[in-house]
Amino acid sequence: MIAHRHRICGEAAGTAAVEFALIAPLLLLVVGILCDFGFAFRAKAELAESVAAGMQYATLASTNVSTTQVTTIVAQKLSLPSGNVTVSGPSCYCVTGTPAATTPIACSSICSDGSSPGLYLNIAATYTYTTQLPALSHLVNPTFQETAFVRLR
Repeated sequence: MIAHRHRICGEAAGTAAVEFALIAPLLLLVVGILCDFGFAFRAKAELAESVAAGMQYATLASTNVSTTQVTTIVAQKLSLPSGNVTVSGPSCYCVTGTPAATTPIACSSICSDGSSPGLYLNIAATYTYTTQLPALSHLVNPTFQETAFVRLR
């Protein structure tokens, strides 16, 4: 009876190696995707931090702000190779409503609610993340975008 059982079940030697060989590619793919997600999250955070640095400079410089200087500061802080920075303004806007909506207006005009328009600067930065795993590069290459609308006065 015991001999018959060994013939049906076979030897158990090497089954762990076979199981590992079957599971290892899936395990490596999961680890690779998790690492890639971490790199993408880091790139998104770096993009947000660089726009925040430009916001801080624009706020401190107030009406003496230079769009080229803000662009330079954001680009220096952004160490991503293919990041794109756009700074527009300063321009005057009226902010009204809930949620707040901006309406461009001449700086010498008065807003519809009787207040003076504010001077604003718009900072935008984009970055297209390229995945580290070649198999995923055809599926997912997200473009991250951060924008800031800064009041100067």
